[in-house]
Amino acid sequence: MLTIADLETLARTRLREATALFIAKEYSGSAYLSGYAVELTLKGKICMVLNWEGFPETRSEFNGLQSFKIHDLEILAFLAGLTHVLGTKYVQAWSDVTGWSPDDRYRRPGSLNAAYAKKMLAAASLLVSRL
Repeated sequence: MLTIADLETLARTRLREATALFIAKEYSGSAYLSGYAVELTLKGKICMVLNWEGFPETRSEFNGLQSFKIHDLEILAFLAGLTHVLGTKYVQAWSDVTGWSPDDRYRRPGSLNAAYAKKMLAAASLLVSRL
């Protein structure tokens, strides 16, 4: 099980890695890790809302909790009770990251440009730090 502290640490780590990839001009990887950082943050918020000690990590921990084994940021935001705040207080940042998908990890290197990766990194940094 990933504790809330684990999820927060992982989110910050993924942002640092996304930044390093951006500096190295590896824009596809940077954008992917930026979105992943938001996913981890939302999963931590779900734990807080549900008063869970942590988020399931292994297949056996997901037994009976299959509806939480998702990566869709909009659904995760709903489960975390953050739909309203994201749609009002963080409209631009939220809009910038909602196109993210875990399938982005399969993007070919060079398939995303610097402007897109910069936008994703900035939006993710804001959301991870403020939520």
